[in-house]
Amino acid sequence: MKQKKHHPLVHACAAIAATIFLIGNVLAADEMALPAVQRAGDVTWISGGVGLDESDAMKAQAGKYSLSVLFAAHMGGKRDVYTSPAKVTITRSDNTPVLDIKPDGPYLLVNLPAGKYRINATDGQRSRTQAVTISAGAHKHLVFVWQEAETP
Repeated sequence: MKQKKHHPLVHACAAIAATIFLIGNVLAADEMALPAVQRAGDVTWISGGVGLDESDAMKAQAGKYSLSVLFAAHMGGKRDVYTSPAKVTITRSDNTPVLDIKPDGPYLLVNLPAGKYRINATDGQRSRTQAVTISAGAHKHLVFVWQEAETP
């Protein structure tokens, strides 16, 4: 029986379709691992990152948010450890409150409108504050690190 030859374009199209299918499944899996999106007024956020799947999913989605924040503690060794702060407060530069939450893990992704903000995080004993300017269409990343030997 003579086998029918396919045009090389047919093979290329099949390969592209398979790749798109696989990428779609990976993206869907990432989104399934994400915590639920929360809303306060015109601000949306996700907090979490506990476990490898959720952490990887949040890292993959970070660029879709105007601000990503990572919380860690330096324990005196070679590596920092992820931590979840007791409270995070975001205020506009005029002290107008924007967000006041208890994060569910070491990652916080927030969609803020363009403007100047102060982000305050506390671990229950110590606080850290960082200022950030959010520009339309841009992404900012902040890291809060507490030192093991600090005193309040």
